[in-house]
Amino acid sequence: MKHRESGSEIPQDDARHAEDTDSGGGKVTPKKSTKGPKIDCNAALMLASELLKLGTKRIVGLAEAITAHAAKSPLEQFVAQFERLYKSNENVTVVSQFTMVDDKVRPFGNGVTKTCEMWVKLATRSDRIPEREAGAWFVVNPTDGHGIQDCNVVDYRYLLLESDMLPSELQLAVLEVLPLPIISITASGRRSYHAIIQVDAPNLASYKAIASKLFSLLKNLGFDTSCRNPARLTRLGGATRGCDVEQRALQQLIYLRPETTDAINIEESIASLRELIESVRQSRLKAAQDKHPFYYDSGTRLYWRTNDQGRFISVDEKSVSRALAVEMGLSRKSDGGGSEVECSLNSIQTQFDVAYAGPLAGFKEGVHQDENRRLLVTEGPKLITPNKGEWPLLESLFQRMFVTSGIDQRPFVFGWLKCALECLQSGYRRPGQALVLSGPAGSGKSLFQALVTQILGGRSERAFTYISGETGFNGELFGAEHLIIEDEMATRDMRSRRQIGTAIKGLVANETQRCRKMRTEGISLRPMWRVTISLNEAPEDLLVLPPLDEGLRDKFIMLAVTDGPTPIPISTPEDRHRMWKALVAELPAFLAYLNSWDIPEEFRHSRYGIKEFQHPMILTALKDLAPEERFLEIIDAVLFLPSDGLDEIEAPDPSDVEWRGSAIQLETALHRLKFDRELEKLLSFTNAAGTFLRRLSVQYPQRISSVTVRGKTVWVIQPPEST
Repeated sequence: MKHRESGSEIPQDDARHAEDTDSGGGKVTPKKSTKGPKIDCNAALMLASELLKLGTKRIVGLAEAITAHAAKSPLEQFVAQFERLYKSNENVTVVSQFTMVDDKVRPFGNGVTKTCEMWVKLATRSDRIPEREAGAWFVVNPTDGHGIQDCNVVDYRYLLLESDMLPSELQLAVLEVLPLPIISITASGRRSYHAIIQVDAPNLASYKAIASKLFSLLKNLGFDTSCRNPARLTRLGGATRGCDVEQRALQQLIYLRPETTDAINIEESIASLRELIESVRQSRLKAAQDKHPFYYDSGTRLYWRTNDQGRFISVDEKSVSRALAVEMGLSRKSDGGGSEVECSLNSIQTQFDVAYAGPLAGFKEGVHQDENRRLLVTEGPKLITPNKGEWPLLESLFQRMFVTSGIDQRPFVFGWLKCALECLQSGYRRPGQALVLSGPAGSGKSLFQALVTQILGGRSERAFTYISGETGFNGELFGAEHLIIEDEMATRDMRSRRQIGTAIKGLVANETQRCRKMRTEGISLRPMWRVTISLNEAPEDLLVLPPLDEGLRDKFIMLAVTDGPTPIPISTPEDRHRMWKALVAELPAFLAYLNSWDIPEEFRHSRYGIKEFQHPMILTALKDLAPEERFLEIIDAVLFLPSDGLDEIEAPDPSDVEWRGSAIQLETALHRLKFDRELEKLLSFTNAAGTFLRRLSVQYPQRISSVTVRGKTVWVIQPPEST
């Protein structure tokens, strides 16, 4: 390591080796300097570019000043800078001695201290600047002449800004828009500009506080945070730098603030800078969010973003932090108030939080406002675009399936589909009945359900485990418009059948549904659901359906499906696949027909759009399976028919006219050995006998009636012969 000396007439530096000092001042050490915390270069570039978009020029006439100072001689630049920065009697310390460290120039020694007036006179008289081969530096603040440590500074007037990170053109543009009292700008002769700002701190503690505030705001722009000490060295305007550069370069004075321009108060400047940086940060966060939106799912504490295919995926916080830094250039370095990445995460959690994230039946992809909640729909239904044309295969299929026993059920099928499609297309909610398909195996029930799935957006889920009570979780149902019950295990248990009826009623009639997923809190949502149920026509298969009482009758459309040939003959899996593709290809034409088709007036319903319908064959079968029907059979067998010898109590005479009594008295009368077990199942819920009697009184008013005696209901049952 060598230091360079000169025999110039201008006084040279003290050639003593400097001792290691703190990063801010004192004797200059030939030790490789540090530049403070490492800053993300890409983030600094992006932040600076955004700053230029939002900031306004604060240095008036910079371009003219650059031209004017360039026209001056190096000596004139040196004199102009010193006379503008210092009073004539203030001590200024100049360092021109240097050493080379890793092929880079480092100032060396304690320098030479003279008053500003003496420096100007000496340079003017000799027509030379106090410089050496590497140029020259000076301490930004006046000193006491006894050294260049922070303790030798006598006036805490100036603070140095420097950045080796930003390109030189961008540095100058950034300095031009910073709302800071910049008094001088000098080119370093290499790749940076040195800007001196006027802070006028009353003491060292105040100076350090100001520096801390400034660099906490400026460091993410790439400014060197080690410039925060008052004894900092800066490049001398007018000197020529001939070492560690490709060619000799002038340390050109770029700008001096006119004396007629008042300095801005530093605290006001810091406030303005903080406001500008915050507006830039918010703009960057908004731009980042607009470009690649992130959402925070408060239920799962995960984030959602789109992948390269535009599909939403869930990611953890670490992945989001990495994406914000790598993809969007946000800084991870904290200034005490949180890094840009941390602020962005906080913004996402508070401004882009969603109460629900996932597919939601009937909703298009995107963010939806539901009263005071945001819902992120990660995937919407893929609706088929209607297109006028012919649909002969579908037409023949529907005619074969739904024209049964002389009854054309197609208006109910088409009306049900039309109302569902209108809901999906418009976004307005309307309940829809459960569509039941009952027919022999191989009649096309499952095929029709598959077509319904395509028509409603391509998404379906099996709902039986939820509506039967096998599971309390239903989260997966909310991602499908079409809920399917298909060939499920039927049960004769009346309690279970009624539970299924209540569940189906809730699915088809209630606009708001409670979504329950594992390990998350439940949330109320408004899915657009349509339910189809396919089952064989045997009586035992119909037991999957609930008893069809008055509260459920308008919630069902029950179609009897007939068997017949397929639209295209099939004998192999390939044939089946070919038929499916042909049917799907006709759906756009069929949907165009549905759009133009009007529901006949006699079939319209104010709530559901289409009236309920139950094919008579299904109604007859359900009636035979109804528990009240079996209850009436037992009544007749016990009260009105001759005994078969199994009962200890003598049977009533079949010629008796009627039976009178309360529901409880009837239960007591019916409990004969032969029917005890069956009655126990039938009458398993409170006041079951009274419930059955009320239903029977509606169906058979001539046989079952009631009167009120002293506030109590007395039932009157006529014998079967009387009807």
